[in-house]
Amino acid sequence: MNEVLTLNVGGYFYTTARGTLMKPIHRQSVSLFQDILNNDVIKDSKGRIFIDRDGKNFGFILNYVRNDGDMSKTQLPWGDPRLIQEIQLDAEFFGLLELAQSCSDYFVRRRKVFNTNNCHRSLSIGENGIQLRCLQSQPRQKSWYSVRMNEPLITSEETQQRFDQSSLTSVDINYIEILLDNTTNQSNVVLGVSKSQASYFLSPWRVGDTDYSYGYHVSSAKKIHRKQEVTFGERCGRGDRIGMHYDWRKNTLHYFKNGRPLGCAFSDIDLGRSTDRWCFVVSLMDDNDIVRIVQSEDRPSVIENKNVNIPMITTTYTHINTLYNTLSDRTRKV
Repeated sequence: MNEVLTLNVGGYFYTTARGTLMKPIHRQSVSLFQDILNNDVIKDSKGRIFIDRDGKNFGFILNYVRNDGDMSKTQLPWGDPRLIQEIQLDAEFFGLLELAQSCSDYFVRRRKVFNTNNCHRSLSIGENGIQLRCLQSQPRQKSWYSVRMNEPLITSEETQQRFDQSSLTSVDINYIEILLDNTTNQSNVVLGVSKSQASYFLSPWRVGDTDYSYGYHVSSAKKIHRKQEVTFGERCGRGDRIGMHYDWRKNTLHYFKNGRPLGCAFSDIDLGRSTDRWCFVVSLMDDNDIVRIVQSEDRPSVIENKNVNIPMITTTYTHINTLYNTLSDRTRKV
């Protein structure tokens, strides 16, 4: 019987049908609330089923179930990260794994965006913080302009613990991937890490030019530190995806091109020694250069393929071919 139920969720009361709570959601073949409703339930003094959870956000859970797990029909308080974290915990408790994943994805999107408060005025941020465009309009007086990411890097065990306590996601905050969406012939784009001092982003400045920054110029294939440029990696251009990863345990900064490792650009850079926060930084120069943050969680492996010893293979093939010809000659003579 599809009876009407009144639930007491931590002192908050909700009315729904038993059939609503019993129906499966997505690929789950059993009811999400089956254990609660079919086993020995706890009831309050009024005979209402009692669920020992903080009930102020249960309405979002209930509406998600009513909408058959359709996120496009489910309104969540996306403007309040604290509530989203609470809803994610509730979704995990009730077994609503796809709702929990949607909340998790929200934190990924929120963390990996450009920071409007630390962006030079000659740069424009669009598409909810993931696109960066250079507005340089004086070609003869070109300068570098920079912006940092929204969230600081994890640089020590202490910051790792703080991140684990403040976020319910497993996202690797120390990996970022940028798509070169539109570039000029020169493709003046530098990707790197830097102290997140606001003064760096008020004036023309390139990541890698200071003592406290490291960068990779994607078109010239050079790594930069203290304005010194050293050949590294491969040349990159429009359509390429450039990844960066800082490993605070090994103190290394790796780069990737279209998912392939370019190698370790900088080692022994212990950012955790400083009390300052460090962030990923992007620097642009040319008018209408556009880069975009790729919302991807699949960080490539830093293990590079070993080069095959071509000369050895060629020599071996030559020896085999000579041996084959010799045997053929002997066979014909016989």
